Amino acid sequence: MFYKFFIPIIRHFSLYYNKIINNVYMDEKEKKVLILFELAKINNIYELVNSYMNRCKNIDYYFLYCDNNIENDIEIDNKLIKFKMIENNWESLLVKVIKAFVFFKDKQYTNIMISNVSTFINVPNIITKININTPCLAYMGYNYRYKNTVYNWPSGAGYIFNIDTIKKYVSFLMIITLLHKIINYPKHLEIIILQQMTYFLVII
Repeated sequence: MFYKFFIPIIRHFSLYYNKIINNVYMDEKEKKVLILFELAKINNIYELVNSYMNRCKNIDYYFLYCDNNIENDIEIDNKLIKFKMIENNWESLLVKVIKAFVFFKDKQYTNIMISNVSTFINVPNIITKININTPCLAYMGYNYRYKNTVYNWPSGAGYIFNIDTIKKYVSFLMIITLLHKIINYPKHLEIIILQQMTYFLVII
């Protein structure tokens, strides 16, 4: 298929892009970390994590939650960021994280961490390990299969981008969106390309 031609190009561009990111110098400044939890259901785990995070000083956090019944594309209800979409525990996980990146990229944060609500985070310990000049820190999961595709992917334990990496990632998404309008390749391919881009940002 014609659109498959772009996969190696995207991978090569990702490698080059990340070399640029690794050379980015950020002036020394105080860390300001944002933690975003992917949330599928409002349950006891959500309540427990919310209670714990409320005790963590100087850390902003939100839960990323799908609610197809809201009026706007994005609505913030206390610590819940609601996205107008249906949760399917697959594509929706990536899409709401991307939308959160777009939303927060120009806020005054030095780093953004993504994690699952089911993952316990030792926040004080995590903060000491974050360097605002490091593009990404991640815990890699093992290979797993979904719909006949094997993935080696950052696990739900979490990954942390500095804000420069977030901005470059969002800029790359604009290129993907433009390509989609020009070529009109299948929607599922767009998800694969975005996954590949995130993968290379994390591992290199």
